[in-house]
Amino acid sequence: MGAADPARVAALFDEVADLEPAQAARVLAEACAGMPTVRARVEQLLAHDRAPTRGPLVAPGEVVLAALRERSNGPVEPERPTRIGRFRVLERIGEGGMGVVYVAYDEALDRRVALKLLHGDGTAGAWLLREGQALGRVAHPNVVTVYEVGEHDGRAYLAMELVEGPTLRAWLAEERRTFGDVLRVFLAVGRGLAAVHAAGLVHRDFKPDNVMIGGDGRPQIADFGVSALAAHGAAAEPRGGHALETSLVQRGRLVGTPAYMAPEVLQGERATAASDQWSFCAALYRAAYGTPPFRAPDGDFAALAQLVLEGAPAPPPRRSDVPSWLGPILLRGLARDPARRFEDLNRLLQEIQAHLPRDPDLDPSIVRHDVRILRLSVLVAAGLAAAFTATGHLPIAPPSLALVSALLLVVEAAVVSLRWRSLARNTFGRRSAGILVGTTGAVLFHRLLSLQLGTSHEDILVVDLLLLSVVYGFVAVAIQKWVGLLASFTALASVVGALFPAVVVPAFVAGSLGSFLIVTADAFRRR
Repeated sequence: MGAADPARVAALFDEVADLEPAQAARVLAEACAGMPTVRARVEQLLAHDRAPTRGPLVAPGEVVLAALRERSNGPVEPERPTRIGRFRVLERIGEGGMGVVYVAYDEALDRRVALKLLHGDGTAGAWLLREGQALGRVAHPNVVTVYEVGEHDGRAYLAMELVEGPTLRAWLAEERRTFGDVLRVFLAVGRGLAAVHAAGLVHRDFKPDNVMIGGDGRPQIADFGVSALAAHGAAAEPRGGHALETSLVQRGRLVGTPAYMAPEVLQGERATAASDQWSFCAALYRAAYGTPPFRAPDGDFAALAQLVLEGAPAPPPRRSDVPSWLGPILLRGLARDPARRFEDLNRLLQEIQAHLPRDPDLDPSIVRHDVRILRLSVLVAAGLAAAFTATGHLPIAPPSLALVSALLLVVEAAVVSLRWRSLARNTFGRRSAGILVGTTGAVLFHRLLSLQLGTSHEDILVVDLLLLSVVYGFVAVAIQKWVGLLASFTALASVVGALFPAVVVPAFVAGSLGSFLIVTADAFRRR
């Protein structure tokens, strides 16, 4: 074994590490003809790299918890260097499990860069070089650009685009974000992660802490090289933060962040694009619903691992601004068996985008709960008026019709006032409230005018139906096309009432109250 050329071993391992076992064996047999020592060394490295962790709920948990208790025993960072490669170091901005991050100045190209200097040894540098070169070929607006990979005093460094802004985790914690804002960011991040997968790379530690939000609001994924490096044996200790959200690195065994680690990764298997998909869904679940999909006691890695490996994600809680269609998509992406997840991240993103309106500001899901309350209040008030009319307590006459419209307008105005802050979150909510109140106000004005002119109640109801058909037609053009059917329905009821005055009251009930019931039922069907 000692006679094996290390450079040759490293090159061959690079070549076969990501191949299927049978294919890797064939490549090694051809490349190592007459070199049994080199082949044996490469096979030893492959076996170590692919070996699953034994006892995933005991040994890994103990290893991780022990690592968490030993944060103070990590590598000691020497005095800040003044130069790293061709970069002049300006300031230190952070430190993670794998290295220290500096802001540096590229004098040749007159730009500031983020420069990560690793704690690892020469082996770590070789892996970083491999991953950095691959990432350098990924050009995507939602992936941090890698400028250069090199070595400084025996330690590898990575020079990359400097994103001056908070992490996605910090951005989410700054204030309560609307679902539309959260989804916009995650769709952009998902496209970046899909681009990385298309380049044949895997992140291995996707989480909100590894996404940066730039000053222009554009999210960018970072820390690919470091997570890939860790997967191949560079040891480091976890640092800072919540125990289940801290990156963990154990030589040859466990890499990632417990709160976002897929079941197969917890069992010690190699990370894949499918495990990145699982991590993406776990992060989006938490951002959308405000709670993780697997809820374990704070810092209890063993309990979390058991839930992920043996249980199922918690059913998504109901939130008024989160549409119901999101839950099933995320639960599929969080499936324990990778084969049951989406074929790839692009397919998952397509499934989400298929439910989105063309104009996000017209997304009814954001204000559906508030619009439903408004509709129900009007429906209850109209139902009570109809009941009083049917029992003879309220005569069918112009004064009574005007009184009913006035009461409906008061109810609508009260509900809109109470729910306005929620209704005004997007155009759909504002238009829904405005159309409903405006229509009732127009009907009231018409009935008061008819009362002044001495118009019969039959003629009043016919014109009311015609007015409703015009409003439904406007809604069909401005918001939802299918409401055009209700415009035709109420127009037909208006014609029937005009031609047959004896049935004008049933025609009005069918045309107005019936249409309103259909709209309300549709709102509940889409919840």
